[in-house]
Amino acid sequence: MKIFPVILSVISLIALAGCSDKGAESVESVSSLGIYPAALVISVGEETMLTVEAGDFGASIFGISMRIGYDSTIVSLEQAEGGSEGGFFPVEAIFFVHSDDNAIYLTVTLTQDQEAVSGSGRIAELTFTGLAVGSCELEILPEELHFYDAEGSEIEIAEVEITGAEITVAG
Repeated sequence: MKIFPVILSVISLIALAGCSDKGAESVESVSSLGIYPAALVISVGEETMLTVEAGDFGASIFGISMRIGYDSTIVSLEQAEGGSEGGFFPVEAIFFVHSDDNAIYLTVTLTQDQEAVSGSGRIAELTFTGLAVGSCELEILPEELHFYDAEGSEIEIAEVEITGAEITVAG
């Protein structure tokens, strides 16, 4: 009869350990990608800077490419810079940007001798000038967002929360 309390204790410990493991698995951070600040107001002819930032990426990323939609009749992309001290990608990363009607194509990749990155940080700084009175939404298009590993293969990030920004140009 003394064995029964021991068995009951062991079963209880196994059940508690199983519950705590399930709790640890379900507490995963959601990766985020956004343009900041989320909203700002400028005047016609005035410049402003927005940043594209990554947050809580648990997966290791060797490269990223994205398309950002915006209204090029309201604002003009003047300058784009990537790879900065304390940023998501190091200064030595290769940074490409191309802008055409209503789209900014942004790609950042590491070189062969660099380690893939994870975590949080700034991906790029985008400088815009107000062209005309109105409101312009900047949106990272999910269907045009791609992540790559060191072999150049596309990797899938399970859940990425994407946020855009809005620039209002006043007269």
